[in-house]
Amino acid sequence: MVVELELPSALALVRAHGRPLLDIVRRSSGLLYRGEALSLGGGGKGGGPRAVTEKPDLLDAETYGSAVAAEYFRAADAIMDKDFQAPARPSNAHIMVSNKEAAAAWGTACSIWPLGDSLDYSWLHSCAELWDPRWERPGSRSSPPNGNREAFFWRDEDGMRRFLAEGLRINSGLSEAIRGRHEVLVRSGEFSFGSEARKGAVIQDTFVCIPASEDRAVRSALGIPAERIPYR
Repeated sequence: MVVELELPSALALVRAHGRPLLDIVRRSSGLLYRGEALSLGGGGKGGGPRAVTEKPDLLDAETYGSAVAAEYFRAADAIMDKDFQAPARPSNAHIMVSNKEAAAAWGTACSIWPLGDSLDYSWLHSCAELWDPRWERPGSRSSPPNGNREAFFWRDEDGMRRFLAEGLRINSGLSEAIRGRHEVLVRSGEFSFGSEARKGAVIQDTFVCIPASEDRAVRSALGIPAERIPYR
């Protein structure tokens, strides 16, 4: 579901229903982004802010164009659930990143604002990216910032468990992840379109996306300070 918005309406939604992330962003000064396909076609205006309800897709091979990547995320999801009880994991969360250029590789870079009464997130302190294409190349190894890992390491369950034990952060350190430009798995709480007098359907996985070209206006309207230079 996509609902096109004017910028003032998008900002009002963030103020009213995006507080869990907004409070953290104000402290870190960095925004979280995704690459979005903004053109709706079929007569839609396209190109502007919108509210999007979208199911997570990291377990689908089409997302990264790789069945191996989907296999990796399924392995990570199982252990994050069983061993770490992570509320946000590949099966129920979306990837966001404070690196605007990285987000732009997937579409128009947009700041992303999950809507709802709660926010769960997971990220890897030991890796900047949650998936490295070198992990599916036989004989290859990843290198910093994604750690020194052999290809297919997750096919050994203990290897995946050690990988997560070394770097997984659950609902902690999001300001650090934003400043360090790590990818983050984010899951929003429940949200209802409609007024108090006329409640709409309660839904999850809804977020406001605002094109990065509006970043200056977003920061000014939401009280977010100028971005600090990320540390290394």
